Amino acid sequence: MRRLHGSSSGNDVLSQVALVLGFMSCVFLIVANVNCSWVKELDDKEMKDVKDAKIFSVKEAQQTFSAVPVIVVVNIAFNLCYNSMNNAFPSQACQMDLRIGKGQLNGAFFNIADAIAIVVVTPIFESCLYPMVARMKGSNVRLGQKIIAGLIIACISNLAAAVLEIYRKQAPALCDAGFSQCAPGYDDGISGTRMRDISAFWIFIPFALVGIAEVLVNPCVLERQFLKLRAGQLVNEMKGNPVGRKSGKRTACLFFATKNGMCSN
Repeated sequence: MRRLHGSSSGNDVLSQVALVLGFMSCVFLIVANVNCSWVKELDDKEMKDVKDAKIFSVKEAQQTFSAVPVIVVVNIAFNLCYNSMNNAFPSQACQMDLRIGKGQLNGAFFNIADAIAIVVVTPIFESCLYPMVARMKGSNVRLGQKIIAGLIIACISNLAAAVLEIYRKQAPALCDAGFSQCAPGYDDGISGTRMRDISAFWIFIPFALVGIAEVLVNPCVLERQFLKLRAGQLVNEMKGNPVGRKSGKRTACLFFATKNGMCSN
């Protein structure tokens, strides 16, 4: 009742403190790794105390840390939009017309549009869109361009959901259709939230847009990180686990062979 009258609870204060601390940690990570000149060569005494210290050179370590700012910024920006798919979109769908036959769908069902979009769009982008754009601009589509395009599409997905929410609120309630079975307050049909007279299948649009954004952002962020490492360096990183000991070299070679020509077999 206190929150309904405008008073803040202890949980609100803790949430705000966590937000501030999280923001500060991200800023410190970004600032510290924009210039990685702080990475220095170990002296002889330190080298003896560190196992396998010569695996990485100073330059290689600097290249690894220099990828942190982009990873942090892109992941925060993308996940601000992506997280809507886990919470806001299903909740929104649960207050739309979920009826199919004599039953109702669950709002989480529409998450399938994200998976379908990834499966359908990935080969289209790789075999058609990227080559076509490359021919038009006279050069290959860069990783940064793909990431920016993905972030824009992720924003559009949330804008599309916002527009749907406006239409949902304007639609009349389906008073003769029973309560939504996945919306808050549902209690065996006795009470709950009324569905609105707008098809829940419209929510496929923002879900699918998030899937397209994933295709553009996630693989490119990973590829950008891997391209900062030499194939041999990646092999050494993989030696730390049982799978890496057997397949690390082969995996690294498959990934880097076309660029570095470093693999023998």
